[in-house]
Amino acid sequence: MKNRLHKLSLLIKDFGILFCLKYCYYKYTRKTDSYLNLVYKYLEKFFADEINDFKQRDFNKEQISTEPSNKIWVCWWQGFDKMPILCKICYSHLKEIIPSNFELILITKDNYAQYANIPIHIIEKLENNVLNVTQFSDILRNSLLYHNGGTWIDSSIWCNEHFIDYINDNATFWSAKLGHIDDAHVTGQRISQCMWSSFLMHGKKGNPVSEFVYKCMCKYFQEHEYTIDYFLQNISIRLAYLHIPHIHEIIESIPTSNPHLYDLYRVMDDAFEEETWQRYNADTSFFKLTQKRPYPETANGMPTFYSHLKQLANIK
Repeated sequence: MKNRLHKLSLLIKDFGILFCLKYCYYKYTRKTDSYLNLVYKYLEKFFADEINDFKQRDFNKEQISTEPSNKIWVCWWQGFDKMPILCKICYSHLKEIIPSNFELILITKDNYAQYANIPIHIIEKLENNVLNVTQFSDILRNSLLYHNGGTWIDSSIWCNEHFIDYINDNATFWSAKLGHIDDAHVTGQRISQCMWSSFLMHGKKGNPVSEFVYKCMCKYFQEHEYTIDYFLQNISIRLAYLHIPHIHEIIESIPTSNPHLYDLYRVMDDAFEEETWQRYNADTSFFKLTQKRPYPETANGMPTFYSHLKQLANIK
């Protein structure tokens, strides 16, 4: 109760009582479209200067790095030893299959400053528990891609041995893109329309998509203590897609790929079937899973898909 009252006080402080009343009503009565529209309108206004700046820039005259973006970024704040078992499975397997000309970097609280340019006000809010690690990681990944280039892969994503073939290294910005919304009940997908996946992104150093999101999120947390929405990163990309023609063109040009992106998760508890496994892997190299729940190792006395991943990753 005390935590809820504290969050409510921050919400009122940052947005005012009228906004707060609408926000809480839409959110807790599950009027998702009205809730998202309220959030969009607020952030459109708040990010108006950034949107106008990017609309006026001539990106054809700007130098985007042409160097190979061969860094693979994975993050677990407390380090590998503190990873949940599912993340250890995914990371250990990725480490085994990564091509020799790519560099896999595990970002932690001890090394992030070597690679990312994070403003001091963001770091202070993280240290003071105003900003949680999840929101910080959204700023972090966009800083890494904007300032260094490379590919961000969430720690809960399973990659198969062909994953590099799916990443368009020639593109200014690339992400896993489906031709349809996979699950309309998932708020993040309703925001992105599955045109991008913020848990899997590739960008050239200096790419405008990561630059826009990085600058917007840094600005937001400079002036707010309440996180207006868990999917602030996705909403920032959506605003860029809707209002900045160059970024709209970049996202439109991303080809659809990885049609079974979410399907492996749906069978993780089931007995392993080789035919299903081969079908999924025939046209998909990235599979979004979650570390937020346990998985059984057997189903009806047979090894599960989870057990199969564990075996492939050589995790006991």
